[in-house]
Amino acid sequence: MEDLLKHLLPEWISLAIVLIGIWVSLGRNLVTKAEVEKMIQCLSPYNMDKQFIYERLDMNKEMQEQFADALQRNTEVMNDLKVQIATLSKTLETIETNIKN
Repeated sequence: MEDLLKHLLPEWISLAIVLIGIWVSLGRNLVTKAEVEKMIQCLSPYNMDKQFIYERLDMNKEMQEQFADALQRNTEVMNDLKVQIATLSKTLETIETNIKN
């Protein structure tokens, strides 16, 4: 048992040293979740596009509201014109009737 321990102890120690060395060399350069989130917020073109898209959506919403208002006004004007046309048509019929008599 002592012979086995004498042979394995240096190997375990060297393995531990190698693992610590690997962690120090690689793990030190790994980014954290907070760093990744910060990079995404600052550097991602998606966020710039997202802001542009939201601005365009707001602008389109305003334009749609203006269009709806203009359409409503046009509908009211068309209804007024229909009433005037009906009135003029009735007046024309009356004039024609008076001329014939």
